[in-house]
Amino acid sequence: MDPFGLSPTNPFDVVPYKPSSIPLENHHGILDVWAANNIDGYKSRASHNPTIALTKGQHDATKAVYRDWLKEKTGKPVDWTKVSAREAQQLSERMFDAAKVPQHARDEYYRKFNQYIYSGIYLFRM
Repeated sequence: MDPFGLSPTNPFDVVPYKPSSIPLENHHGILDVWAANNIDGYKSRASHNPTIALTKGQHDATKAVYRDWLKEKTGKPVDWTKVSAREAQQLSERMFDAAKVPQHARDEYYRKFNQYIYSGIYLFRM
């Protein structure tokens, strides 16, 4: 459901992290761990953080890309403060590609994410 309970959430909808969108899963397009370590004031896993709704299969595909990236990067824990914004964006795009997220949904997600990090306000579509 949307945040107001008026309509069901569909794959690729941009939604807040909580409440969850069962049976869909809410994916942080820009990794939450990266944002928490690189964006002043960003609160990890806050209920209002923008996410994109994915099916379990789509979310699993993003996780596989992330695991591959970790192996390519270091194969061990990452110092997220040393991962550039460009690299975080490239990883996000690889994960979106794996989940087959259409361009219009990516654009909406990035717009909402930027709105959130620069203004602290996340406006839901109605």
